[in-house]
Parts: sequence; structure tokens; C-alpha cells
Amino acid sequence: MQPPRVPEINLTSVLYKVVTPYISTAWSRALVDANLTDSYPNLVHDLSFGSPIGNPPLINFTFIPDNLPSAKIQPDYITNLINEEVAAGRMDGPFSIRQAHTIYGGHFRTCPLGLVEKPGSTDLRMICHFSKEDQFGHSMNSWVDSDDFPTHWFTAAETANFVSASF
Repeated sequence: MQPPRVPEINLTSVLYKVVTPYISTAWSRALVDANLTDSYPNLVHDLSFGSPIGNPPLINFTFIPDNLPSAKIQPDYITNLINEEVAAGRMDGPFSIRQAHTIYGGHFRTCPLGLVEKPGSTDLRMICHFSKEDQFGHSMNSWVDSDDFPTHWFTAAETANFVSASF
């Protein structure tokens, strides 16, 4: 059986593609109107071009781990989700390994896919396992220093109270 033919694509246009539901010009205007531009100097840039996460080392070998065992539960479900993302323009591909080397200008890493149940539901959600370690014990998540990217999670109710109290 022959592998499926990978469609042709302009490989130079996919590496820095940023797909976001946010309208950067509207955010810029809102920050100016609220006099918050100095408080969030990188927000509009990061919405437009992507936000840096961590300081990864140079990649000197290609790492393509197998998907998680849960991906075998419903492989067609994962394929359909990916196809929907490609059709919507939020993802590109599929790419051959040779094409990926061209896109990245050398070696690259992938994350295994898996499925988890949505809390309180029998529906499944596709995940990317960014903590999957290579043979040297390194993962994409291990390159992110949480001190450099502090995050605080709020419930929907806390967020609603915060937003309503602000206006």
C-alpha cells in the first residue's frame, strides 16, 4: 500500500503563521483608550506574531515520538479533528519529514497526540503531550521556566466579578 500523497504547499509561508480570533488593531485601540499601553507593551505584538514561550535550546536531532495509547481508542476522531483544523486554516499539513525539515530549516520536534475525557462528560478532547521526554530526558515543557511566565488561573465566576468590577 502506497502512503498518501502529501499536498504541495509554499513551505516558506507556514512557519510563522499566526492564527488568532483576536483583532490586534481593536486591542491596540482598547489599550490606548484605557491608557494601558505601558502596562501591556507586548500584547498587540504577541497577538499579531505569536508569543515567545521559554528559551528552547538548539535542536540537534529530530524527535517524533509515537502517539499516546489513548490515540488508538478513536483514531478517526483525531484524524477528523485535524482535518477540520486544516480546512478552517488554523493548521497546515500534513507534511512529510523532508518538508518539515525544509520548513524548520533543520531538525524539529513533535508532540504525541492523545485523547482525554472532558470533565463531566463522555466526550473526548484531543491533547498534545508537551511533557513527553526524549531519550535525554528533555521535553518542550522542561524548557519553560515558570518563573518567567507566571500564570494565575481564575474560575469563570472570579473572572466575571473581576471584569464587571473594572467597568
